[in-house]
Amino acid sequence: LGKIDAKAAATVCVHVEALAGASLAGTTPARETMAWLGSIGNELHAKLVKHGLCQPRQAAASVRLGVFIDAYIAGRTDVKPATVASLGYTRRCLLAYFGADKPLADVSPGDADAFRLWLADSEELAENTVRHRCGIARQFFRSAMRKRLISENPFGDMRGVGVRANRQRDYFL
Repeated sequence: LGKIDAKAAATVCVHVEALAGASLAGTTPARETMAWLGSIGNELHAKLVKHGLCQPRQAAASVRLGVFIDAYIAGRTDVKPATVASLGYTRRCLLAYFGADKPLADVSPGDADAFRLWLADSEELAENTVRHRCGIARQFFRSAMRKRLISENPFGDMRGVGVRANRQRDYFL
């Protein structure tokens, strides 16, 4: 690490231990550790890559939104054709808003909020449809996070992505 104070060294130690533990367990490290990993310098990051504690940065920066979503949908051989169609609707909306060439790592939580507003306004979709599409977008980005292409899910903290009952459609005899 070089010359750093004891507190900074202890912080690095905690995060490196978390990365090692997650690597051994085959899980994703805690959000705080992933955020720290994204904020460290290239030299320290290269050392962590050398020891197999994280993925190289250039791999995450080069993945484009359109390519990732297409690969994700193509890889979902476990779902029915109607689900593939639903994934395709969300894909179309994400690519219309962000563009296919947007780097996956450049989508922020603020961008996710703006996307939700855009769906409601520009696409003139019902509230439940907006909720459903944001839920599928969360699913796409969760997969990217589990593959360690991004450090956080921009749709991860978004509330209200579950479809709710529409009481206007109730019919009583």
